[in-house]
Amino acid sequence: MSAEAITRYLRSKGDVNDICNQARRLVNAELEVTIPDATGFVLTLFCDRLNESQSKWRSNPEVWKTLGELWDKSTISQRSRIAKRLKIVEILTNVIAEGDLNVFQPMFEFMDKVVTKEYIAMDENQAISLLSVFTKCQVSEPLWVQVITALHQLHTTDVTYSQMSKKSYIKFITSCMSSIVSLNVKDNTKPFLQILRDVICSDNFASQFLTIWQKENLINQFSSETLNYLFELLISHFQSIDVSFCESLYRNFTTNNESNDESLLEILCRTQRPLSYQFFKDIYQREVKRPKLNINMIQYLFSLDVELAIEHATEIMHCVDQEAGTKLIPVITEAFVKGREANDFLLKVWPQAAEHATWWYADAITNQVSKFINDLTVRQLTSLMPELNDAVFTCVLEGLNDSGYQKIASVKEAVFKRVNNPDWKTIFMILCLYPEEKSKLKFPKFTTEPYCLWSNCRMIEIGTSVENINKMKSGLISILESNLAFVLKRWLPVAEYLGVSKEVVDLLFKLPVDDIRHQLQHAGSIIFELHNLTSAIVDAIIEHKLDELYTIIPPQAISKRQRRHAVETLSNIVTSTYSKPAVKALHHLLAIDATLQSPIESNFSNILLLLKNSEGDYINESFSLAQRIWNEHLRQMANQSCKAYVENAIDQLQDHEGQKEITPELRMTMVVLSASSVPEELSPRIKRLSSKFEKVIHNLLRKSESLDDETKAWLIWGLSLTSDPDVEEIIKTIKCLGTSTSSAVRRNLFRLVTKVYPTEIKDVVYILALFYSLTAQGVEDLTEDLSEYFSKTIDAVLTATVNFVVYSMSEISLENSEVFANIVKGLLSQITKSTNGGQAAVSLLFSAIIQGTNQMTPKALEIVLEAINLALIHKSWLFDQYTLEQVLLLVSKVSNILQLSRETEAESCYLKAIRVISSIVLLHRYRLSQRHHLLIASLTSLLVPLSVVRNRATTLSESRIAGESFARLLSNICEVKAITSNDTLTSEAALIKKELRKHLPVFMATYIHYSLKHNFREVVQQQLLPGIFTIFDLMSSTEMQLVNSTLDSSGKVYFKRLYNQYQDQGKWKDA
Repeated sequence: MSAEAITRYLRSKGDVNDICNQARRLVNAELEVTIPDATGFVLTLFCDRLNESQSKWRSNPEVWKTLGELWDKSTISQRSRIAKRLKIVEILTNVIAEGDLNVFQPMFEFMDKVVTKEYIAMDENQAISLLSVFTKCQVSEPLWVQVITALHQLHTTDVTYSQMSKKSYIKFITSCMSSIVSLNVKDNTKPFLQILRDVICSDNFASQFLTIWQKENLINQFSSETLNYLFELLISHFQSIDVSFCESLYRNFTTNNESNDESLLEILCRTQRPLSYQFFKDIYQREVKRPKLNINMIQYLFSLDVELAIEHATEIMHCVDQEAGTKLIPVITEAFVKGREANDFLLKVWPQAAEHATWWYADAITNQVSKFINDLTVRQLTSLMPELNDAVFTCVLEGLNDSGYQKIASVKEAVFKRVNNPDWKTIFMILCLYPEEKSKLKFPKFTTEPYCLWSNCRMIEIGTSVENINKMKSGLISILESNLAFVLKRWLPVAEYLGVSKEVVDLLFKLPVDDIRHQLQHAGSIIFELHNLTSAIVDAIIEHKLDELYTIIPPQAISKRQRRHAVETLSNIVTSTYSKPAVKALHHLLAIDATLQSPIESNFSNILLLLKNSEGDYINESFSLAQRIWNEHLRQMANQSCKAYVENAIDQLQDHEGQKEITPELRMTMVVLSASSVPEELSPRIKRLSSKFEKVIHNLLRKSESLDDETKAWLIWGLSLTSDPDVEEIIKTIKCLGTSTSSAVRRNLFRLVTKVYPTEIKDVVYILALFYSLTAQGVEDLTEDLSEYFSKTIDAVLTATVNFVVYSMSEISLENSEVFANIVKGLLSQITKSTNGGQAAVSLLFSAIIQGTNQMTPKALEIVLEAINLALIHKSWLFDQYTLEQVLLLVSKVSNILQLSRETEAESCYLKAIRVISSIVLLHRYRLSQRHHLLIASLTSLLVPLSVVRNRATTLSESRIAGESFARLLSNICEVKAITSNDTLTSEAALIKKELRKHLPVFMATYIHYSLKHNFREVVQQQLLPGIFTIFDLMSSTEMQLVNSTLDSSGKVYFKRLYNQYQDQGKWKDA
């Protein structure tokens, strides 16, 4: 073929794939023709063919592959010329719009090469068109990675760019924004987030966006999820720039779109920026004009704006039904209280609503209102009392039951001045508040209405005799079914006194079993102190055969007669068939009263029947019960019947011939060998039994083809119980098991290996490597066996092991940190007071942990902190001044790691850190006499994770338990135990408080700083306050002035409010 022919063929409309093939051959000199600058010629030809708007070349993968190969062979000048010649943006837009995914890979590979060395010129219109088609295209996840990389390279290439025009804004917002937002919502990598932010942050965006949004009716392009995402993105940028724009944004986003009203308003309010009253009012007026009132929205609006709630409360209370009113009443009441308009609400707004609809005085409503009575001052309450109507007065009394003693006592006179012919509900409330003043009350005629009965129950409770005891008893029975929950919560002792325990229990056992269990667990502290009630419950359990409920009742609360009857009944059940609840119940009941008289306890054959009837998962329960009974017989070996039982049982097991299968006798042999303490006289018998048992186990395991992994694991565990296992036989048996074994098998093999393995340092290293490997494979619960192995090493080997672990911790990572944590736990548990160099080894270990803290997961840190806490409690001699300071530093580093953690383990890790500091304060405080600044530093670091740092919710910032634990720690630190030394008039507690007082202002100022800058969630703040109040108890006016002098104006206002709250609640708040 001549040069003319080949060039003509390459320009033809023939098969594209063949043309590409011939082009490659031409460039690679595989054809017998020569063309000057063949690479440049073919590149130009390909560019011309791709630039044709209707060209089928654009959608052919081979074209792009060939183009990539030609690009690699071309010169710099050729590449530059081709990049300018090729209509790259137009071609990209066209190909992506067609959506042929087969073309994408080679096309983007070629584009990646172009943008790496050259630049691409495009105008705004082209760029937005390209972005639009690309965001609408469905591509695979691996390709996304490549595309995002290419986009990043484009972004980092030097470009000439000016502010977007109005026309471009319109096109971008109408054609690209919905697709980009949708991609960001679906894809966790959020590839186009920066593009969105760049456009949003530009100067003209705010002025153009709302106009375009309204004109183009863009809301139809967005789903609820994508609309929320876009709104949150816009609000996060404009909240600090233009709050009015944020309000306008909300109005536009919710016009004709009711479904997103609440979610968007929640996003807007989360910014904690002050929004205008008019904004809330406009939303409210729009809501009330709708055909169906959205009560949730009204409730939310009233909670956000006190002024709005006060202004429109009367209006809304006159147009809602009882269900809606029950939802609204808490926010309306709270608004009036916060707005200092409580008098107006209690005297006008609420009574007027009740005149319109009497259900406004229903118990469900008054219960809600009563919760806010404690927020009123004594002066307010005293002035209100004479003017309240009866229903509101009773509600106030109900609310006072949640107030402190001082407030109740302060309004006592005003209450009794107001009392006038009280009804039974009012009498009940007064009896709860002022039981000593019962003689001042005028009681109405006895009826069977609930509050009459509750009032008489209260009289009995405070030790006053009542008339009509029989009528009261029959009346209580008549209303028992409809008020069972209240009786169970409040009146169980009175029910016992009146002799209606059986009636209460009969009704209780008509409930589903889960509800019965819940009630028994919830009220158990009271129920099980009442003999008749407990007896009735046990009788009901026997009658209804609900054996699973026995475990809820403390065995001590059950009479001996009932306990023995229950044990005998359950024994008959478990020896005839298997019942897991019955086995667990027996295990529970025999915990304190193993009389050894029941059939299961006194007859050895019954235990064998129990083990025979157990299968699968249930074997563990039966095995545990057999262990309890066997250990009790061993404990009472002085008794001749117990001695005979034990000896005969061992002889029977010794004589058993079972060699080829797992029998009840084999299981019972394991029970015998697992006993932790055996009388010396039994040792020869046990040793012979152990020797025989070992042979049986080896025989079974070596024929393990028919055994499942659970049975293998169980047998290997049994082998580890033998007194002197044969190592050679163990090796032979392990070889027969093969390599495919379950985690349970590997776990018990590790237990067996640690029992028989030597304890030189080289052997310890092997065991550690084995522990590391098995843990990495997911095998759990190895730490106890490792710790037991460490206990057999001599001091020199143990300290050498610590050194080896410290050296190895230089390779700690998030993946293996839990392994190292468990090794540390095992080592700390075995270092004793007599261990040579133990204290130095621990200090070295703590240093390695501190250095590796950032490479440890919250779970690993939790394990380490738990081990340290146990050592602080049980091995106080292990800690000198330096190691204690190391522990304080470790806690600070752990707190820093947990600051932004969303992991579920963060909370439990934090609680372990709190316990470590508590143990130091309670048990090692004498070492902190000159080190309180370190304690306060650790305390401050523990405070920070509870705040909402960087406006991001974390596990700890929403944890009530974490806040409560921190407050308890503050109390432990500030409320020093009073100890007076013999040779001084100044107590040690006073000296500690004096030293601590110097450093508390620093912590208080830090707390105020985080309260203002980062804020604490309400659920956490309420838990923190009792602890903060204990600081006020300790600080003198000097320290308080010091705190005040370090604060700015907003801090001083907050500090004053906090102190006022302390004076009002902190000193007198009841527990």
